[in-house]
Amino acid sequence: MRRAIAILGLGSRYSYLAATQIPALEEEFGFEFDIWPMHSPDLIGRAHGGASPFEADQLRGQYDLAYRVQDAQRWAAYYGVPYNPPDVPLEMRALAEACWAMEPAARRAKVFAIYDRVFVQGHLPTAPRKRDADAHDAAIRAALDLGVFGVPSFVVDDAVFWGNDRLNLLRAHMQAL
Repeated sequence: MRRAIAILGLGSRYSYLAATQIPALEEEFGFEFDIWPMHSPDLIGRAHGGASPFEADQLRGQYDLAYRVQDAQRWAAYYGVPYNPPDVPLEMRALAEACWAMEPAARRAKVFAIYDRVFVQGHLPTAPRKRDADAHDAAIRAALDLGVFGVPSFVVDDAVFWGNDRLNLLRAHMQAL
């Protein structure tokens, strides 16, 4: 089985939506995605010199909350998946660090469980007991070294595909391999 990487923001609605498509991609193309959960503001901030597109002075159209909510609802309907996020900002650094304290298979299961709890059930996640900030930081550095600058991102061989809306391009790339 071929390996690929899915870099996902735990509080990212678009990462949740893209993650719902991972099992079908794996089955269709015989790949297995390593799941790299991130606290996306940390990744994005480092990729863009500390600037976050979510800050009021940096805000651009696609990062406007009202737009993102409506857009995510459209994508969920398109994929035929549930979408019911809580109505509060999500602080996910502790959960991302907790995921990196786990072995890869457990980390993968935990990420999908977090997405179910947050984006399907609409509940806030519970606080983790064990965390590994160093492993999370190392994963962010590794993602940046791969050329990743945001979430969700998928890396297949040396090709990076950023964004839920790039899954068709990812699918075409995987098909061509």
